[in-house]
Amino acid sequence: MSDYRRLDVWRLAHKTRLKVYEDTAGYPASEQFVLVAQTRRAASSITSNIAEGAGRESRRDFARFLTYSMGSVNETEDHLLLARDLGYLSNDRWISLTQDLARIRSMLTRLRQFMRRRSDTSGNGQRARGDG
Repeated sequence: MSDYRRLDVWRLAHKTRLKVYEDTAGYPASEQFVLVAQTRRAASSITSNIAEGAGRESRRDFARFLTYSMGSVNETEDHLLLARDLGYLSNDRWISLTQDLARIRSMLTRLRQFMRRRSDTSGNGQRARGDG
């Protein structure tokens, strides 16, 4: 799997990243180098890890990078919760973004499980040796 842009999860994560960039533009100037930067970095890491994993040689490696991407989903969600609680992000925008993140999390989980199953078994149902 080398063309990560064909993955629905990457496409949704990219759209969500664009929304995060748009929404964080309205945060106070005092947050530009803290919360804005951290939130944008976490949202970008979701797509970056999918892209990097898709370029790896094995399904097992790809699954590992999907796990990293999942961590970035959680980090992004946590930063957005703080922004909402501080009044930088409206509750409606927070709900919309967290719904997108929940969908991304679900898609990552399914893709990661698929990649792990494919790397753990060979065509005859036996455990594969190596990274497959």
